[in-house]
Amino acid sequence: MYLAPNELHYLSVELTTKCNAACPMCSRFHGDWDKGHWETRHPNKEMPLSDLSIDAFKLAFDTSVLSNMKQFIFNGKLGDPLIHPKCLEFFKYIKDNSNAKVVVYTNGSLRSTNFWKSLATYTDSVIFSIDGLEDTNHIYRQRTDFSKIMHNAKTFIASGGYAIWDYLVFAHNEHQVTTAKELADSIGFKKFEIRKTNRFKGNNDFHYTAIDGKEKIISIPSNKEYVHNYHESYLETQPQTPNISCSFKNANKMFLSFNGKLWPCSYISEYYPMNQSVIDIVNEHGEDFNDISKNSIEQILNHKYFKYILEHSWKTGDKISRECWKKCSVNHGNITEIKQL
Repeated sequence: MYLAPNELHYLSVELTTKCNAACPMCSRFHGDWDKGHWETRHPNKEMPLSDLSIDAFKLAFDTSVLSNMKQFIFNGKLGDPLIHPKCLEFFKYIKDNSNAKVVVYTNGSLRSTNFWKSLATYTDSVIFSIDGLEDTNHIYRQRTDFSKIMHNAKTFIASGGYAIWDYLVFAHNEHQVTTAKELADSIGFKKFEIRKTNRFKGNNDFHYTAIDGKEKIISIPSNKEYVHNYHESYLETQPQTPNISCSFKNANKMFLSFNGKLWPCSYISEYYPMNQSVIDIVNEHGEDFNDISKNSIEQILNHKYFKYILEHSWKTGDKISRECWKKCSVNHGNITEIKQL
């Protein structure tokens, strides 16, 4: 069994597919990973612009389910959670009805001063994705405003918020890691973490069309300390022995998508165009088997996909999801790496 209902302690939540930024490697945009090129001027038309229903969330995560929960992580695979018009209602509901912690990831370049004061009340920590300083952060975090990010961070911290600076390292910003760490300490960030992306997928450069219409390139850092440990051995084909150690299952964690579908992880979930693993699962089990608006958490976890089929695929390789062996093979591991400085 993937997880019993009382074993689900952590939930990664995708509140929305909307975002104010335009990051070159983001799944919101259309491109070709194999050719190493992404288009960031307009979101992928196949991706619906939609928000998670607060009513469906409250129905599924009632007090009986919340009593088992330790943490909700609101992070953006397709969107920034703070764009959701009712995001504070989600956070407040959890804090008012459980002891679970609320963690939020954001680019930090949106919302008002009053909002950030309120956010400090209803969260346990906010992770600011800031990839450089004033002259570099916008290179990857296109459409964000560094001065607004700093203002929001200072407001949040002054209001009692617990802030973490999360720094994706590239060739264009690796020289600023130490300076950024010093700035973070001076402002009052509690932690400063560097993130080693796996999205170069074995390549040293990533080509993209920027929001100004120009063709541009981002490159991996020259300092190997900032390069993903498995960068040179990115898996392209399924290994003969998958040997899976599921990072989400090991952490008693699952993923809730913007459309209310509960998935084993953020990798086996909605991408656009839809990845084959999800297509195969939906074709076999239907579109509603993991929908929280139509099933309880207990019913979903007792469905045969979670109870038998998923883990069986890890042992035999039969119908195994591509994302399982690409991300969680014991001798490979292609999940983004984080290191605290």
